[in-house]
Amino acid sequence: MVTVTKVLERADVPAEQRWNDKSVFASRDAWRAEYDALDGELPKLGEFVGTLSDSPTTLADYWELQGKLRRRLRKLSSYVGMSTAVDSSDVEAKAMQGQLMGLFGKYSRNTSFDTPELIAIGEETLLDWVKNNERLNTYERVVTEMFRQAEHTRSTEVEQVMGMLGEPFGAVRNIYGEMSNTDLQFEDAVSDDGDPFPVNQSSIRIVKGSTDRNLRRSGWHSYNNGYLQFKNTFASTYLASVKQNTMQMRVRGYDSVLQMMLHPYNLPVDVFHNLINTYKKNLPTWHRYWDVKRQILGLDEIHDYDIWHL
Repeated sequence: MVTVTKVLERADVPAEQRWNDKSVFASRDAWRAEYDALDGELPKLGEFVGTLSDSPTTLADYWELQGKLRRRLRKLSSYVGMSTAVDSSDVEAKAMQGQLMGLFGKYSRNTSFDTPELIAIGEETLLDWVKNNERLNTYERVVTEMFRQAEHTRSTEVEQVMGMLGEPFGAVRNIYGEMSNTDLQFEDAVSDDGDPFPVNQSSIRIVKGSTDRNLRRSGWHSYNNGYLQFKNTFASTYLASVKQNTMQMRVRGYDSVLQMMLHPYNLPVDVFHNLINTYKKNLPTWHRYWDVKRQILGLDEIHDYDIWHL
């Protein structure tokens, strides 16, 4: 027996079950005030252009300022991210998110010079500064990682352009998010007893894990059919994302997009391929597992909508 569930509007959710937004900012006006203040302070980072090689003290001043401003930027981002996550139809929060993307772009433009300048100083000199300056002691890994990836760092001008691309390139992800989380509407799933059950991004896990197979089946098909209605739009956003990644890969001199994605984490491409190949070699084990699960569930055939049920 499945209880008919109603999807609550955000305003109907009990206050004690909501995230404590006021612990981050007292109000959205407070968020805007911090946004304006940070917007005015980000250009201070650009004032360090051409000075990082002057002395360890100058570099420490820059990194400390950068860290403080970056943490404030992340706080703004966390607030907006949570606001849109709990209510994808919150128009005001989406507008704030759009503003914030511009602020991230401004941050990138004002910090694009630092890595090329630091690489020009040299790893040996920077590590010596880190070792002998108390304010820089915690930056050893920052320096070593920077030089590990140095061959993929471009000139200040190119890095500035790459930073500016963050906002327009992020539009593809935003389009996908709006389509997937807000605009898509799904038919209700139906239980064995004929009761409707709403299908959305929040309830699909409940549907897939239900003991009611008809609910799982109808919910699974409803969810997938929702996406298939806009398959051409989703395919277009995916293609745009592929082209963006390919462009960045070429600009930075990687051999592949896969290498570009793994290199910041110091993961060789071979690790990825070894994982896939190991999985393929053990497919018979997976086949046995699914057959055992089919028998336990008492099914003649096991389908996608059955594999999530415990």
